[in-house]
Order: sequence, then structure tokens, then C-alpha cells
Amino acid sequence: MYVSFVISDIKRDNLILYNKRLSVNWKLKKMIKQGARLREERERLGLTQQALGEAAGVTNITQSNYEAGRRSPAADYLAAAAAAGVDVLYVVTGVRTPVASPQALDEDTQAMVDIYRRLPIDDRAAVRRIANSAAKPAVEPKKRARGGE
Repeated sequence: MYVSFVISDIKRDNLILYNKRLSVNWKLKKMIKQGARLREERERLGLTQQALGEAAGVTNITQSNYEAGRRSPAADYLAAAAAAGVDVLYVVTGVRTPVASPQALDEDTQAMVDIYRRLPIDDRAAVRRIANSAAKPAVEPKKRARGGE
């Protein structure tokens, strides 16, 4: 209000200042969301504010300020937090870091998956039936029980 009142005669400057005010509010909301996600990550790891702060090289008060959205963490803090197990991508963007599969697909398998994904639904069912039949282990003939043994 004070800024708008002071420059109310200059319409162009008023618009510029209004946009800056929106930008500050957007940054504040972003910091609050990041702080909430940081707290969520800390709780997921079962850490106290003091424990995560120590692991990341900041005081308990600084950690509290980060989680409350009063301050934005620096890159060195985020790197140390990542080393402590924090999903920093999630804290910053709200998107979880994809977890690598314990059995990554080799090139041939990935090619088959890509082909399968391009198939119509009915054809996918047929491919699954064929693959299941081909993957069944060969059944060994049953041994006959010998009499008296």
C-alpha cells in the first residue's frame, strides 16, 4: 500500500512494483512448500531438527528456519542433507527421485519392452500367453516307483 501510494501518479512504475510484490509472494510460498517438504523428509528419516542440522552443518535455529520457510537453504546445505539421506530433488521440486530398479534392464530386454508397449491391447495379451508358454520349465517325466523299495 505505501509503495503504491507513493508512486500512484506513475502508472508504469506502479505496475513494475506490483509485479515485484507478486514475485516476492511467489518466492515466499515456494520457500514455505520447500520447508514443509524438508520437514517431511527429516521425519521420514526419523531425525530431529538438531540431528539433521548437525549432519548438514547448520544450527538448530537455522534448520528450524528452513523448515518454517523463513530461509531458503543454500546448495552446500542441500548437498550435506542429501548425504544424510534427504531426497533433495523432492525438497526443491516436489518430485520424488526415481528409484533405480535393483535389476536394470539390459538392452535386449528394454527393446522387447518398448515393442510390447507399442502393441495394441489384444496383441499384448497374445504376447503374454506365448511368453508364459515358452517360459514354463520343461516337465520331467515322473519316475515310477519300484515295487518293494
